[in-house]
Amino acid sequence: MESACYHICQLLKVVWNTEESQLYKELKINKTPTEDLILQYYIRLGDRTINTSITDKTQTLTLRIGYVPMTGQQILLSMLIIKANNVPILDIFSKSSDPYVRIELMPRYFFPLESYPSPTTEIRQKTLNPKWNQFFRMTIAESKFFINGACLRISILDHDVVLFNDIAGEAFIPLSTIPKMAGSEIKNLPKQIIIPILPVSNNQYGIEFMILKDRIHDNVAKEFCDYELYIKNYHMLPPLCNDDNEFRTEAIKTLDKRKKQIKTVIKNAF
Repeated sequence: MESACYHICQLLKVVWNTEESQLYKELKINKTPTEDLILQYYIRLGDRTINTSITDKTQTLTLRIGYVPMTGQQILLSMLIIKANNVPILDIFSKSSDPYVRIELMPRYFFPLESYPSPTTEIRQKTLNPKWNQFFRMTIAESKFFINGACLRISILDHDVVLFNDIAGEAFIPLSTIPKMAGSEIKNLPKQIIIPILPVSNNQYGIEFMILKDRIHDNVAKEFCDYELYIKNYHMLPPLCNDDNEFRTEAIKTLDKRKKQIKTVIKNAF
């Protein structure tokens, strides 16, 4: 590739420098495999979470998190979701929110939901400063845990009984930055940390996302972009996310419909 760039620059009478050439950088990133581009995307979002300064008005989540190695080349990830502060008002009628936390391993091609389901906290009613103190554990293959770009996507959502759940914000924690614990018991969790929960922003969709978006015949790229664009455009979880809280209303409707059908069958039978 360097040789091709050199000859192109000679034809264009442009000075060639591998380190500084924008042409070289763009050609290189366009040749990057889909899986690596997706990892780069999450690396950048992890950096965004880590480097964001927290003020009194920042939406935050307080938690304790750590891991211990297990037999069979597995990692046991433990976390205590403690509380959130400054959750935005997402219910205009109550002028409050009904927040809950969703924990998801990313990227999805590494951590399919069938093998790595996404746990959620309980829903806290009408509060902008919810408290949970809920403990979660996840088992992750060691070969995936330490890959640069593998991360936890932690979302705070506002539960809506009638409509869809709105995303209040997200944080991305690189798995490789999570501290090791002395033991698997909850008492061995590291000290609590406070992380910013940031709103979905156009700034998070960089050049790697634009390249992936153009790979319309690549199933991995398409699934990734569809998922992220749904969140960007609607500020809601996509239907394929399998969130129990999201589809609770639909399940209730289905159950009520089935009850009515059964009553009708029994009535007609007699």
